[in-house]
Amino acid sequence: MNPILVKLKENRFNWAVIGVVILALLVRVTYVLLAPRIDPIIQQQPLYGDASGYHLLAVNLLKGLGLTWDGQIPTSFRMPGYPAFLAFIYGLTRPDPEPVRLVQAVLGALTCIPTFALAERLGGRKTAVLAGLGVALHPIMIYMTAWLYSETLFFLLLWSGLWVLVRSFDNSSLLQAALAGLFVGAATLVRPEVMAFPALVLVAGWIFRWPRRLLGFALVAQVAVVIVLLPWIVRNVLVHDQVVVLTTNTGAVFYGGNNDDADGGYYLDVPFILPGFSELESDAEFKRMGVQWISNHPQEFIALLPWKLYKLFSPAEMVGAGRPLGSWTLVLNVIYGVFLMFVAGGIIVGWRLNKELITLLMTLIAWYILITLILYGGTRFALPLAPGFVTLAAVALVKLLPKREFSVYLQTEKV
Repeated sequence: MNPILVKLKENRFNWAVIGVVILALLVRVTYVLLAPRIDPIIQQQPLYGDASGYHLLAVNLLKGLGLTWDGQIPTSFRMPGYPAFLAFIYGLTRPDPEPVRLVQAVLGALTCIPTFALAERLGGRKTAVLAGLGVALHPIMIYMTAWLYSETLFFLLLWSGLWVLVRSFDNSSLLQAALAGLFVGAATLVRPEVMAFPALVLVAGWIFRWPRRLLGFALVAQVAVVIVLLPWIVRNVLVHDQVVVLTTNTGAVFYGGNNDDADGGYYLDVPFILPGFSELESDAEFKRMGVQWISNHPQEFIALLPWKLYKLFSPAEMVGAGRPLGSWTLVLNVIYGVFLMFVAGGIIVGWRLNKELITLLMTLIAWYILITLILYGGTRFALPLAPGFVTLAAVALVKLLPKREFSVYLQTEKV
């Protein structure tokens, strides 16, 4: 092909990436500026739910008191990444949600970039543009940008890690594999559930008989994740006099999804830290209570499993229990159900295009499903899968579109 034409196509594709990122940024900035006036939850309580705890931890970090609720007793209830992120922004601006929302708008827009790259690697340029637009205009990702919750930062770190891991496969680069592990390790410092993801990829690759070099890159990534987490693990040993690998909230989360009042989501009618118990003792007691409930109610536990999955894949289950959208829940579920059919179709089509990348995406999806079955379901819990879902749906959609290209930069030929 003529080198000038190739360069023209590359430039137009790069401008398409930039255009989608700018679109995502404009949409998110507009929303976060309007959210205090149009989101009834933020109107009533700007630091709703988990946000109040993250804010308190960040303020104490900024004061030099460490990760603590009361300024005295260290806590491991939350991973330190998001409170540190808030404290950094607070230190540059002020302890207020508005600057954080604007920074999160930037982070949310940047998440389009690794999505673009992974989608282009899987299905070509047209798929990449559609997937980028899917992330740019994803309503729940946009909605969460205005909340002081850890999701937006987590999305960018996790999917950057997956992108770099795939690049390490393509380039046979141990350095890129290690960098991927650093990204995933940083993501784990924000939210704990992906600590062992490279190891899961290694297992999945072994099952599907990947080349040994790819298994080695996954192993290198996992080692890098552990290295990133070592300071946090050592800190926990020093402050608690026993090993706390990640957090002390596992018990509360486990019992919150497995009790008499749970409906597939999260329901806990007692404090996170039980009265009269230390943080570690409370965590252990919640775990005991959850196991005891499952042992005494095996049929109820099994009956909860489909509801947990329903809440995971429903776009209308932003709260742990109940259905706040009423009759709109059914409408949204039907629309989203069609979307998930495209996701499933993308897995089938994508398997013929890039088995390694599809295996990676399927491993991530399977891991979140497993965690959901053990703990609980909810729309927020599935949000880290959103870039993968829109990529897979784009693969299926491109398969159904007319063969005629609708723009030069959307051609499926890869750069």
